[in-house]
Amino acid sequence: MMPFTMKDGVPFSSLRCNQPSLISLRSSLGQGDLYLEHQKRFGAADVAFLVAGAHSNGNHAIPPNGFHPAWYEARETSGSDPTSRSAQRAKMKTQLKSLLHDPIEELQLAGCILPEGPSVPGCILCRQKSAQKIAQGRS
Repeated sequence: MMPFTMKDGVPFSSLRCNQPSLISLRSSLGQGDLYLEHQKRFGAADVAFLVAGAHSNGNHAIPPNGFHPAWYEARETSGSDPTSRSAQRAKMKTQLKSLLHDPIEELQLAGCILPEGPSVPGCILCRQKSAQKIAQGRS
């Protein structure tokens, strides 16, 4: 099978979970009227595409006295100054958190009982659990 290259010349295999890879992926997928109408959803789909399989890829070892390679990759941006790069990294983190929160909310609304853990901002069941704990005298 021939290696796939994005429209901007970036090898598909080099895409990582960072802002330049999102730009490259979107340039290959297009930006027509449907994209413009549902830009937020396509943005979430682009992020999901880049992170899919991360929990089972076997690449979880963190080097001693260092950071995981994904930490460095996530810091890559196309910003020209520190403020711009920082804003782009913050936007990427927000996109990842939203991508995590949306399916959790859908699972909970569908009746799935998830293990206790960090609450999801805006989550209906998290608010209900919190209210129940307060009513029971626990917080």
